[in-house]
Amino acid sequence: MLSVLGGSVFGTSGMGSVLSHLLILMVLSSAAASTQTTILPTARTTLSMAVFQALPRSFARIHPRHLTPSVSTVAMGATSVLLYVVMNFAAGGNVIADAVAAIGLWIAFYYGLTGFACAWYYRKTLRRSSRELWLQGIVPTLGGAMLFFALVWSIKDDWKPDTGYTSWALPFSPHWDVGGIFLIGVLSLVAGVVLGLAWAVRRPAFFRGDVLGRDTSLVVLEDGSTTSRADLPAGDGTYPGERATPSSLTGRH
Repeated sequence: MLSVLGGSVFGTSGMGSVLSHLLILMVLSSAAASTQTTILPTARTTLSMAVFQALPRSFARIHPRHLTPSVSTVAMGATSVLLYVVMNFAAGGNVIADAVAAIGLWIAFYYGLTGFACAWYYRKTLRRSSRELWLQGIVPTLGGAMLFFALVWSIKDDWKPDTGYTSWALPFSPHWDVGGIFLIGVLSLVAGVVLGLAWAVRRPAFFRGDVLGRDTSLVVLEDGSTTSRADLPAGDGTYPGERATPSSLTGRH
């Protein structure tokens, strides 16, 4: 398709052929970048969660050579492939478009929550100067409020069956037609809550606040274990018994 479009736009001879091939290269590089952005942020998120025992410890393992989250990267990559394959065959692939739109709901939620958390975290220092008041209090709070407003507005619109590409009719009374975006968003939320509660029962330390406090400062080692920065020896930062330099909390590119 790109070859046909490129030839129609740029021509098929001389510079037109070069530009057509350049178009294909640009699309392929964009697809590769999109694939990486699917895996990298989620891998580092699960790394951080595993460090503080919000996920199994295996997700915090660091590759000894590349100093990147090994298990998390493989797990998130495999999960992404599986979801894509399943969604590609569901409803003619239209579920993918609605799933992408549904992600926006929870992006607005956690970014908005981050804004409120920022203002709350710095609440005791907001009166030191007008700069701190604006940057640590007013701006984050306004940002959080705007995102939560967008979240509520989107949920209201996404309930409608004609908002996205898919919909689902309730097989029982009142037989509502529910929009696919709303349904995917709610189901992902329910799945996350159920998994979170199950892990909280099995490993409650994180949820009790035992491993992550206001002044927590940890370094992640190759095997996924952690140590306080204060316990590291002076010098190059190599932890005794480990042959590689500890990574930062979020790994290294």
